[in-house]
Amino acid sequence: MSYHADLSTLYASAFDDKAFGAALTGLQRHVHSSFLHVLAFDTEAGCPIEGIGSGASDVDQIYREEWAARDVRVPRGLAAPRNQIWHQSQLFSDRERKTSSIYNEWLRQHDAQHGIGIMTAVSPTTVVCTTAFRPERQGVYSGAETALWYETHRHVMTIMGLREHYLTTYLSAPPAVNTQTAAIYLGKTGRVFRATPAAEALLGAASGIDILRGRVKLASVSQTAQLEGKYQSVLDGHACQPMRLEGEGSRAILVLTVVPAVAPPLALIGADWPHLTLFLRVLTPAVTLDPATVAEVFGLTPTEAAIACAVADGATAAQIAAQRGRALSTVRWTIRNILEKLQVQRQSDLRVLFSGLV
Repeated sequence: MSYHADLSTLYASAFDDKAFGAALTGLQRHVHSSFLHVLAFDTEAGCPIEGIGSGASDVDQIYREEWAARDVRVPRGLAAPRNQIWHQSQLFSDRERKTSSIYNEWLRQHDAQHGIGIMTAVSPTTVVCTTAFRPERQGVYSGAETALWYETHRHVMTIMGLREHYLTTYLSAPPAVNTQTAAIYLGKTGRVFRATPAAEALLGAASGIDILRGRVKLASVSQTAQLEGKYQSVLDGHACQPMRLEGEGSRAILVLTVVPAVAPPLALIGADWPHLTLFLRVLTPAVTLDPATVAEVFGLTPTEAAIACAVADGATAAQIAAQRGRALSTVRWTIRNILEKLQVQRQSDLRVLFSGLV
């Protein structure tokens, strides 16, 4: 597949971390890399928060849990100017390349001795770093490869912005999200090119959206006109707020977001190809977990249960620390103990584990 085709796959997988990692794997060959990594950092704590990588699904987690705290690149990378390419060679001294464990064990094990990265701030205390890595034998990244990675970084940040858009701006309360990879590809006039199977499964009167005579139709004429108005706004270069549709007899909410589609390479002038992508996302309002019940069922202390419920509801360690008046390091230590006690690996597993209680 071409670079633009693989980039389209990345956009289509924007809300599915597993599919997003697979899409990164498809992109890595275009910059002649062995591993691509998207990693968010807490700049106050100086440590990574969450990440998604190409390749094996556990590489990101192992790095964050076992290597990040002793990685000399972290403080140096966080001190680098934002939105500028840096080469990994700039983050190691000659002596460190010979003696440091991060270089000679972790990076060598993953064929990642050469790398390039960019850091972009997404909040006053959070930056997202995108990095591409490859083995020492392939040498440093060329100017053309660096330019292509800079372009890729811009697309990744657009996707990260879209994810943040859903989670913080247009939702009145933290939702329990039913992950759907659903997209409809549209031409300039709103004509439907194709819908993914996940999107087709959502169509029908119950959801309030359907495809009739090659166009997307909503439950009312006014809603359809509103959606088509968003098409034109996006084509004009403006960002649009998502639309929320409430299904018949259901607590679920269908959120529709229109974004530009990635143009295919060498598209013929005047030829019709997808200019827009309509993402469909099903949201179910969260049911509040009872810390007392969680403590009783899972054998946690009242404090552990309260923090576990907050994590399961999507709160970050920093948010919990602020709400409870605790040190961030204390909250993080408590979360690690909870995960070990409940024998789960990821914080997101807590919602699944507690799902039977709501």
